[in-house]
Amino acid sequence: MARFVRLVKFTPEGLRHVKELPELFARGRQYLESLGGRFVDVYAVSGPYDLVAVIEAPDGQAVMKHGLFVAQTGYVEIATMPATPIQEFLKTVAEVPKP
Repeated sequence: MARFVRLVKFTPEGLRHVKELPELFARGRQYLESLGGRFVDVYAVSGPYDLVAVIEAPDGQAVMKHGLFVAQTGYVEIATMPATPIQEFLKTVAEVPKP
């Protein structure tokens, strides 16, 4: 399965409804699992984002569907990036010829 990193920032509306977070997270997790994915880890962080999630999913389309499901609440803004394990990245680097 592919891995993705998702950066999450609460909107002002989301902050007003932050007490709903446990219920919303549970629904989001259920939907992701219905798409064949799972949360590997989720962290609350300080800085420009409020949460960082590591997600496994069958493909980018599943992650896109989940992102739309989450974002349609209007409570968060998200940015999602594919994540490559460092060993795979280093293998790719070794295969690239020098110019």
